[in-house]
Amino acid sequence: MQNNMGMVTSTAEQMLKGHKEIRIFGGQKKESERFNYFSNFMRQQSMKIVVSSAALDVIIQFIASLALASILYMSSLPKVMESLTAGTITVIFSSMIALMRPLKSLTNVNSNFQKGMVACQTLFSILDIQKEQDYGFLKIKRARGEINFKNVTFTYPGKNQPSLKNINIKISAGCTIALLGSSGSGKSTLINLLTRFYDVNQGAILLDNVDVKKYKLDNLRKQMALVSQNVYLFNDTIANNIAYAKKDIYSKQEIEQAASMAYAMNFIIKMKNGLNTVIGENGTLLSGGQRQRIAIARALLRDCPILILDEATSALDIESEIAIQKALNKLKKNRTSLIIAHRISTIKKSDVILLVENGKIIEHGNHNELMERQGMYAHMHHLQLGE
Repeated sequence: MQNNMGMVTSTAEQMLKGHKEIRIFGGQKKESERFNYFSNFMRQQSMKIVVSSAALDVIIQFIASLALASILYMSSLPKVMESLTAGTITVIFSSMIALMRPLKSLTNVNSNFQKGMVACQTLFSILDIQKEQDYGFLKIKRARGEINFKNVTFTYPGKNQPSLKNINIKISAGCTIALLGSSGSGKSTLINLLTRFYDVNQGAILLDNVDVKKYKLDNLRKQMALVSQNVYLFNDTIANNIAYAKKDIYSKQEIEQAASMAYAMNFIIKMKNGLNTVIGENGTLLSGGQRQRIAIARALLRDCPILILDEATSALDIESEIAIQKALNKLKKNRTSLIIAHRISTIKKSDVILLVENGKIIEHGNHNELMERQGMYAHMHHLQLGE
């Protein structure tokens, strides 16, 4: 029943969120039929529960009436009547009448039990998730930013094929490394391993010549700032989003400075409450470019030695991309930067470009070196830029 309700709710939510696409592509009839299907299925299941509950109610009342009749019969026997008093008979009948209501409530036990079982399955599946392992012991104030992937191989849980195969990358402190490749090639997996959302199966990842597993998790992640394609912003003020989780540490002037460096103050000052404007769930009151600039301001304010840019300028208009690229250039200064990208135009100035395919690094070098080799990178460059 809970699953059926979830399907009805999910279908209705998709119809509301995707109403433009539904109307443009003429999907009203299809979505209406889909909603009606799940609604009717839920109605049928609800009717079955009502019918079974009503039948069970009749059965329980019949059993209770039979028990009452049996007591009446037993009470009418001469030998029993000799030992019964009016008070005893009154107590027995009162007890039987009082039991009727609890017995009738048993008819709801089955449906409530089924609902509870579904809810428990969801809860237990969450409780069964293994706690994030933090067996590190080292803490540092600020890393230099030297990163080394040594013979790293990794396979996601439940998968047969490794996502990364014998990866070796050495990144000097302060360098900008770009990871270029198609979707599913393994670029994001490298970032997930560096930030220890997963641990390597084979090999090691070193930060400043120390295995990342030896650092305390919170300390390791304090060394990194992330600006991703799908920026998540909280239903809070712009200032609190920029200074997320550290609001008491930074002053208003520092927050404004970070926003200015990210070219975000241009639109913030036009808002009625400025930095104190509440932006809605996931920043729904902001455009894609504005959300990206808030994320860059957050990274600037955090001032970490390692910067991770995951498709930070994709799916933006030209004006927003130019502004954000300027902000990113400021952000990358004096930091080790890892850039994940599909578009060559955003990574041409990187110190080293790694072309990743099927979990392997198939080409590496700077832009000019890779163009001279006339390999896969040069082919992609020609396809994207026509040069």
